[in-house]
Amino acid sequence: MKKPGYVVLLASISLLVLAGCAGVQYTDVVTPITLTAGNAEATTRVIAKSAEWRNSGVNVEVGKKYFIKANGRWKIGGLCGLTGPDGAGCYTPLCWDLGIVLLRGYTGSALIGKIGEVGDFFAVGSELALDPKESGTLYFRINEPDAFIFDNEGYMDVTVSLTGAPETAAPPLPEAPPPAAPAPPIL
Repeated sequence: MKKPGYVVLLASISLLVLAGCAGVQYTDVVTPITLTAGNAEATTRVIAKSAEWRNSGVNVEVGKKYFIKANGRWKIGGLCGLTGPDGAGCYTPLCWDLGIVLLRGYTGSALIGKIGEVGDFFAVGSELALDPKESGTLYFRINEPDAFIFDNEGYMDVTVSLTGAPETAAPPLPEAPPPAAPAPPIL
């Protein structure tokens, strides 16, 4: 008995999608860094075709303020628009918004981030002033699920800068010395 052609077609498409799911993997060794006044900036490259969250190496700390700026071009498929990190212009008449994204409310080609391996996702876009509510390593990626990255192209260069430390209260003034004992009378 001959199998219908659509079954073979569906099986072929499934194999292609599964083969592309792994995407590109980062092979460089990321050195952890805590930004300080003398070392206030770090840059990393985020690849659109990677299913991994890109470890930036930057450890952010509660109470410090950071500025994230991203530059580059990428797209989430051959029929989709080439975009910057904000994802504007992603969808075209032949590339539809199906709502299949990691962070709802943003296009599939928006740059997103998280703090720590299991942190909540947040939109980064072209730039973001970050006042972290938790300490940990910053991670970045494209806002598209792993199963759909096989046809992505491009990258973003993401720079994280330290912009400020927490405001601290002035140290307390030293206590006034006790009054001196009166001098003995002179005879």
